Amino acid sequence: MHECDADVLTFCATSDHLARCQDFSSLLPLKPTIVKAYTPADAGSELRTLLLKRRGEETAKKFGHTLFVKYGGHLLLQEITLQRIIDCAQAGRLETRDRLQKEISWESNWLDKFGESLLEVVHTIFPLHDLP
Repeated sequence: MHECDADVLTFCATSDHLARCQDFSSLLPLKPTIVKAYTPADAGSELRTLLLKRRGEETAKKFGHTLFVKYGGHLLLQEITLQRIIDCAQAGRLETRDRLQKEISWESNWLDKFGESLLEVVHTIFPLHDLP
């Protein structure tokens, strides 16, 4: 377990030891990707824009506007995880919640709260019927 879990995250974000609470949104480091290198498409840029918007909205809702302004959306979704979601979406690897869990290694309580909404955003840009 990380030094700070989701239940004490608000405390972490409001105290001076935020630096010790790095990477709290994932228990495990991301595994090496098996997604082949690709040239980012317009759809990937559109997905990034939507995910950044959703990340900001959800972060402000969960932690409050003040903490969102002070620390940004990284409290909820780190850049490396966001990029992993985009890579996997473009490769057609995010069909289900279980697959999302396998790809980003979030704790189940975070996945329960935010996984379905992330998949909804992904599937607006990369619909299930269009996946390779």
